[in-house]
Amino acid sequence: MLQNKAEADRALSEAEMRELERQISHDRKLRDFMKLKSQERQEDEELLTYRKRKEVEALEKRRKEKEEHSVEAYESKFKQIQDISREQDLDKLVDKFIEVEDKNFALFNYVNELNNQIEILQEQIDEIKKEIRHFEVQGMDLEDQRKKTLDQLEEKSSHATRLADEHEEKSRTGKKILEQCRGGIDSLFRKIGCDRRQIESLLQSHEGVTEENMLRYLGIIEERTNELLMAQAAI
Repeated sequence: MLQNKAEADRALSEAEMRELERQISHDRKLRDFMKLKSQERQEDEELLTYRKRKEVEALEKRRKEKEEHSVEAYESKFKQIQDISREQDLDKLVDKFIEVEDKNFALFNYVNELNNQIEILQEQIDEIKKEIRHFEVQGMDLEDQRKKTLDQLEEKSSHATRLADEHEEKSRTGKKILEQCRGGIDSLFRKIGCDRRQIESLLQSHEGVTEENMLRYLGIIEERTNELLMAQAAI
């Protein structure tokens, strides 16, 4: 029994020893891993710092080269300008440039002012064209209205002419009828034995039957007819 217990204790101790060794190994590996990462991070930071330093140096180098190139370019341009203008005095050359720039600026303002005036004139021209078109349309409307009025007047004139012709025809017909009536009245006046001296005395005229005295003749004929009818009735 004691032997069994000793074996069990030994087995437990061995298990604990293995677990301890496993933990020690794990801790060692973890430390090695952390150390490696720390070294890598340190190397990355050093590399980043190195790269930044190189970039700054490259930028500074390009800036100096650009400045040197710009200065050289300006000097070359001024040299060309001096050769062209035959002016070696830099101050005078600068003054000339300023004078030219002032003239160019004044000319630029003048051109802008001309452009503005041209735009204003163009707007005025467009407005005038619009008014002309408006008057043309009004003129066409007035012409249409004038033609319409003229057509109406011509129609009224034609209608009035037709009415005048009709009235004239009726007048001629009426005069013809009156003439026939006048002759009939005069014939009847004589046939029924009317006293012509009476009517001529009444009218103070010897013209006979006219349009003006026709009713008077008819009145006397009526009186004479009544007398004849009364005489006929008395027989």
